[in-house]
Amino acid sequence: MVIALAILAIGLTVLVDSQAMAVFMTIDAGKTLNGTYLAQEKMSEAMLRLESEGFREGDIDEEGDFSEFGATDAMGDAPDFGDSFEGYQWAYTIREVDIQVGDIASAADELEGMGGLGSKSEEDGDAAPESRDLMDAGLQPDMLSDMLRPYIREVRVLVWWSEEAPDLEEGCDDCVELVSHVINPSGKIQLPVGG
Repeated sequence: MVIALAILAIGLTVLVDSQAMAVFMTIDAGKTLNGTYLAQEKMSEAMLRLESEGFREGDIDEEGDFSEFGATDAMGDAPDFGDSFEGYQWAYTIREVDIQVGDIASAADELEGMGGLGSKSEEDGDAAPESRDLMDAGLQPDMLSDMLRPYIREVRVLVWWSEEAPDLEEGCDDCVELVSHVINPSGKIQLPVGG
């Protein structure tokens, strides 16, 4: 009888431990899912800001929490999320992208060698024209980077639910990070008001 009770106690201990782990993992997955939804919401907000205000010089950094989260409907009522998002915080950055243009000549040569630039082969009777790169035309990689910079912005959204802002260099278990890039086809930059 004592041996049977010992086996039952060990079995129940293992069962309770595995159930506690399952509950912990379910709670953690729920927080990650909420964090992902909230990060997507903030990403949409940042994209709408870019669309309405246009591209600006310099970076935009914003941060806050979700204490006032929720839109008002046509009746003027806001949905009541209770304390569902208490402890969640967010930060987003809209910044210029430093585009590193590498050795364009070697990339063009590789594409030509693979037939990507439609060069004629020597078998067709015509020799392929001598390869020229953009530096022959006076364009340096730095110049191309400067020309492309007004057209692209990186939007980076971070949502976390730990006590402190996470250090992304070390990795983060209690956060969600989304990154997107936006293209400004006009290339026009809005100058800050008063500047």
